[in-house]
Amino acid sequence: MSGINLPPSMANHAWWNNPAPTEEAATRTTGGAAQASAHQDQGHVSSAAQEPASHFPPSRPGQHMGLSSTQTYLKAAQGAQGNSQAESINRQSQHIGMRNSIYKLSERIACRTKLSTTGYQSAMSRLNNASRPDDKSEMTLARAKEYIDFAKKSYPEATLKSLAELQKNTIYKTPDGKLLTGIEMSQEELTHCLKKCREHEFSNCDIQALETGLHLWHSLNIKNFTIFSNKKMSHNYVVLDKSIEFPKGAIVDPWTGRFLQEMDLKHKLIFSHWESNLKINKNMHDWIATCGKDYVLDEF
Repeated sequence: MSGINLPPSMANHAWWNNPAPTEEAATRTTGGAAQASAHQDQGHVSSAAQEPASHFPPSRPGQHMGLSSTQTYLKAAQGAQGNSQAESINRQSQHIGMRNSIYKLSERIACRTKLSTTGYQSAMSRLNNASRPDDKSEMTLARAKEYIDFAKKSYPEATLKSLAELQKNTIYKTPDGKLLTGIEMSQEELTHCLKKCREHEFSNCDIQALETGLHLWHSLNIKNFTIFSNKKMSHNYVVLDKSIEFPKGAIVDPWTGRFLQEMDLKHKLIFSHWESNLKINKNMHDWIATCGKDYVLDEF
């Protein structure tokens, strides 16, 4: 393993096992007395050099670092590095797993909901600009085709008019006869609207955003998000807070077919996601926290 310095005592290992001859030791001292002393203690020095390292006083260098100890040290260091790499890989796998779960959730919501008045209207505009790439469009071409194909299959004649009547007479009509969108409803009215949307496989972006937030919270246990209403786009969608998995935040949006996109500058521009255009749909957050657990779909 590169970058690991051997302990200082290893430099002395050879010296302790193979001490210098007495004459050399004597010449490294100064004065005749030192030289004489070295000759007189020759036998003592030789015998001391042969003692095992464990007999040295604790403060004497070279006591505890034999070759086997160094190997143990290196193995421990390598093991620590291996554990660190394994933990890093595990974290990356968790992040990827979370991203995949959110993407699939958004995709399933889109698959369940292919009837939408606003979706159909936007899809017609998207098909008129079919050559425009998805990464520069609000709605993907595939999602636009889904809205159009399913609407025409359900209502072959007067398609847009039929969708508008369904929206007005059923989806957004409250039990007491009012006409409200999802961002204007009370908790009881949202519950009624959600049931009608599921019954008719219909929802505009407001209820698709509600479904997204509901299942993020109660299926994936993700609560760090906001449901926004964007007045510039006339659109509702979920934004995940910044996190380890999403350093810039992320947009979760089945209505446009974008499913999951990082909140980078490009997508801020596409969504006109600026504070002046945004309002938090507090009524939906309250409904999810209070009522949401009773409306989790088994398929999620």
